[in-house]
Amino acid sequence: MASLLPKILELSGHSGFLKLVLKNKSVDHYKFFPAGELLCQNIQNEWIYSNVISRDENNFLFHSGESCCSSTAGLPEPFAQARELCDEQLPFGLAETRLENITNFDPMTDASATSESRFFRPKKHTLLRHISFAMPSAGQQFFYHWQRYRKMWWRKFSANPGRFSLEEKKSSQFNNVDLVCIKAEFPWGQETVETIHNFGTSFFDQLSSSVKEKFMAREGRKQVLPHVVESVTTLEAASLLFLCDAYKEVTLRDKTKEVLKLHRKLSPFKFTFSTPPCTVQLADNLYELSEHVGRNLRKSGISTLIKQDLGKKSFESQIAKNDALGIPFTIVLRESTLTDGMVGVRSRETTLEERIHISNLKNHAELLVKNY
Repeated sequence: MASLLPKILELSGHSGFLKLVLKNKSVDHYKFFPAGELLCQNIQNEWIYSNVISRDENNFLFHSGESCCSSTAGLPEPFAQARELCDEQLPFGLAETRLENITNFDPMTDASATSESRFFRPKKHTLLRHISFAMPSAGQQFFYHWQRYRKMWWRKFSANPGRFSLEEKKSSQFNNVDLVCIKAEFPWGQETVETIHNFGTSFFDQLSSSVKEKFMAREGRKQVLPHVVESVTTLEAASLLFLCDAYKEVTLRDKTKEVLKLHRKLSPFKFTFSTPPCTVQLADNLYELSEHVGRNLRKSGISTLIKQDLGKKSFESQIAKNDALGIPFTIVLRESTLTDGMVGVRSRETTLEERIHISNLKNHAELLVKNY
């Protein structure tokens, strides 16, 4: 089973997701190809939605433009702006995405890491960091809530939600504060995908009194230092994690094919087209139809791959390519579609094909993407 990760990395390269760039036997950075860049964008959008947009309390995005080891560096100004927007009342939170080039500091260092873990931790990466400023009276309770909330986020987009677990420990980096690691179980071992530090007010211990003053806020009428809970992951770790999670080898009629069962919210393309082998004239007509349908889907915000090889390859090979790209739905066009307007919508998950009239396709596609 240890050979599984090289298979996933090979498929990721061939299918246009990503490639690991090695320097001195360590991963320097990822190269993201078209499908991989869309995957990253979808992961980041879902992370922002979960950590900022959909939260009960106010949360704000910021970008410091700095790459640093200190948790407090670059925070006073965005904290002051957020505090002002919240009328100086706790709780609220800050979230940032930033590029980092790690030399001797790893935001997700784990002494129990597997040898494969180096593939998940390139030196150059995009940090996804959330800092919660809770009321001191509710800080510990919030820490327990937040670790469950973040685990649920990973589980939501997983093809195998049971692989995720929480591990409690003391931080070796930050004065033995409570630390929770969100881990994912794979055949080669466990990978840490996110760390959550329960700093409390010790977050500010290394600061001078004058700088501490900049982090004061109100709990009711009382001026207090916030209880800080910080969670960190990286876009690179998340992208490779979800590719590994989605990878399946499916055997059908004594043939084995590779499938990426990516969650439809994360899939780079939600829909594409296929048609059984046919004449050149018919293939051209069906391609023109796929262009028209594809443009309408794109205008509705549905990422759609329009392919020019319709009818030129076996139907099975077209479907296999779509499955390897993690595309959840394939619109099947046939000769009869030009006369009766009926198309097939094949599901990657069930391999079943639903018949629907082309005039209803856009609304149906919107429901398939939205209600999941």
